[in-house]
Amino acid sequence: MDASHQSLPLFARMAALVLVMCAGFGMHAQAASLTAIVTDRNGQPVEDVVVYAVAAEGKTPSSVTDSSEPLIMDQKFEQFEPHILVAQTGSAISFPNSDTVSHHVYSFSTPKQFELPLYQGTAHPPITFDRPGIIDVGCNIHDHMEAHIVVVDTPHFAATSAGGRAVLTNLPTGDYTMQIYSPRLRAAKHPAPQQITVSDNSDAIVQIQLEGRLRPPHSSDNESLNWSRY
Repeated sequence: MDASHQSLPLFARMAALVLVMCAGFGMHAQAASLTAIVTDRNGQPVEDVVVYAVAAEGKTPSSVTDSSEPLIMDQKFEQFEPHILVAQTGSAISFPNSDTVSHHVYSFSTPKQFELPLYQGTAHPPITFDRPGIIDVGCNIHDHMEAHIVVVDTPHFAATSAGGRAVLTNLPTGDYTMQIYSPRLRAAKHPAPQQITVSDNSDAIVQIQLEGRLRPPHSSDNESLNWSRY
């Protein structure tokens, strides 16, 4: 797996970002929303791009409690589902195997190294991810299986849909740093963090155009994992 994914990337280039603040209609709204629209350099929408907003320094995000239900990264048809999972720091994640064959799940990523020996069903308890960063997940039996867990120090996050949209809701008033992550971009090609201000009764719309060349979308085809040509 690409070593550049072992920690949250250092953003080296500024993307073309346009921030539009729109007055909301609800007079009693306590928080706002942020919609990010992500396109590639040809203007086409990009799916599965993680967008997250971190509150300004000095503001502590709400924490994940021990009573919170574990998130789930399942295994079906020799694939992880979902391929990209976003979680707040402190979240527990379960890795059930709903497949017809056994899998051996592991990660060598610095933020969280773990190994779940060959199993089916729910043989292993959930794992707590207590450090932010990018965790690349694989199967020791099936090399074409890969997934990415993005652990962030904020409760405000989403991944883009097929239409390239990610909606972050219930953002309290204040200043934020908005960042993105995609395994299809090299670390140096990610856009720089964007400073935004959220006001009550308002919504923010951010247009993000990725300048870097994207790797192919993930599939079970081993050739899709050959990134050396980029």
